[in-house]
Order: sequence, then C-alpha cells, then structure tokens
Amino acid sequence: MRLFTYLAKLLLTVLLLWAFVYGLVRELTPDPGSALSGLNTDAATRRYLEAELGLNQPFPIALGRSLYRAVQLDFGVSLRTRRPVLKEIAAPLMLTGRLALVVAILSTVVATLSFVLGLLRAIGVSSAFASAAAALAALPGFLLALLLAPWFPAYGLEDPAPRWMHLILPSIALLVPLLPYALSTGLRLAQDLRALPWFETFIAFGFAPLVIVTTRGRRWLLRGACNIAISSFLVAFTGSVAVELVCGLPGLGTAILDAIDARDLPVVLAISALTGAFASALVLTRSELERYADG
Repeated sequence: MRLFTYLAKLLLTVLLLWAFVYGLVRELTPDPGSALSGLNTDAATRRYLEAELGLNQPFPIALGRSLYRAVQLDFGVSLRTRRPVLKEIAAPLMLTGRLALVVAILSTVVATLSFVLGLLRAIGVSSAFASAAAALAALPGFLLALLLAPWFPAYGLEDPAPRWMHLILPSIALLVPLLPYALSTGLRLAQDLRALPWFETFIAFGFAPLVIVTTRGRRWLLRGACNIAISSFLVAFTGSVAVELVCGLPGLGTAILDAIDARDLPVVLAISALTGAFASALVLTRSELERYADG
C-alpha cells in the first residue's frame, strides 16, 4: 500500500510539474513570431512552433498531447540545430548528472566519516553550527570556481588532459560549500542516535557502537544517507548553471541558457519540465525514504 501511494504521488507530482511548465511556456508564447524575436522567423518555423506548443488548440487538448508525446520521449525538434530535442539535451544532461553524482558521493562519504567519528568519540554539534553549515551550503559555487579557474584546464581546449579532469574544478566549486553541511549532518545523526534510550541500554551491556548501529540502527543510517545524498545531488544539479559557465562546461545549465538566448523554445520547454519534474521526484523520494526510516 505504501509503494502504491508513493507511485501515485510521484506520478501526480511529475504531471503537475510538466503541466505547469508547459502552461507557462505556452502562455508566454501567444505569437511564435514575437517569441522568436526575429530569429528563425520563416513561415515553416512559425507553423511548426505553433503546432509544437498547441497554440491552435484548447489548453487541455494541447496539454494532453504534450504529455502523450513526453511519455514517448518525443520533445520535438530544436529550432536552432534541427536535431531532435532528446538528442540535443542528452549529452549535457549526462554531463551535469555525472557532476552532481560525484558531488553527492563525496558529500555522503564525508557525512559517513563524520557520523562514525561522532558515534565513536561522542562528538556533538551545536544548533548554531548546523544553521551556519546549512547557510554555507547555499553559497554560490561559481565564486570559488572564478578564484580557482587559472589553475585548472579549460574544457574544450586541445590538451592531453582526459575529459574527467575537467570535472575537478566544478566538483570542487560545488562540493566545498556542502562540506560543512555534510559534516554537520553526520555528527547530528550520531548525536541523535546516541541519545536514544535503547542505544544506551546496548552500550551498558557492552556492545560496540558500530555493532549497535549495523544491527539496530539500519533505518537511521538509511535516513541519514538519503538526506545527505539526495540533498547534495539536488544542490549540485540545480546549482551547476553558473559553475558550468565559469568552467566552460557544456552541461545542462549551459544548454538551457543557450536555448533561451536563441529562443529555442522546444529545448527550453524540455529542459525546464524534465529538470523540474526530476528534482520534485527526488524530493518526494527523499521524504518517503525518511518516513520509512522513521516508521
């Protein structure tokens, strides 16, 4: 029953996000010619954009058609490159996804180490430090990227450095503001766990803290891991736009800014709707996993 409820919420969340973004882009495009602002304003492009956004149909019918095509992974054709939108955004999506995944993994490792340290050494964390750490997590990573850029290779240059090396600078820029948050999360989780009455009971009977955690505290571990991993991934995924621009990384943030600049509305719609739905689905998943861990 819980799985069915979760899937229903997930489906409803994705549908609502897609409908909102589609409706917003459609309402901001009453006339394809004015939306294109003089770019690609030939008659064929205007007719295509009118049909693509369903400007000649009632909104419910146009939305249903858009959802049906989205389920089939058909997002139309880019006005700029004339390539299918899915092929246009696949490489940037994978690049930004890899970057966010690296940051999430490293943040989770830091949180895990701080959890073990807090558990074994009974180290706590104050509310002031936790609040400061959460505030630092919102620090714009592009400022750090600007400071460190001279010491790292630029993406796209003809140099012998492998492609993965170009992820080092953006990973550092996105990870460093998250480190205090990861440290605070791990210590707070250990502090809360040690405060539980049953934990003290097992300690009194001579059980080692790590043994207690692995046998009785697996749900607590799941709760903490989901919190830090998904939160870090979301921060890196949504906050990589400016960092990608500074580092010259052709990720999803760069792709949507280029599409907005070129008035490439099918690409703008696809990226906005997909990333919004994906981020909302991750937030819902984190909430459900934490509820399972608490239950």
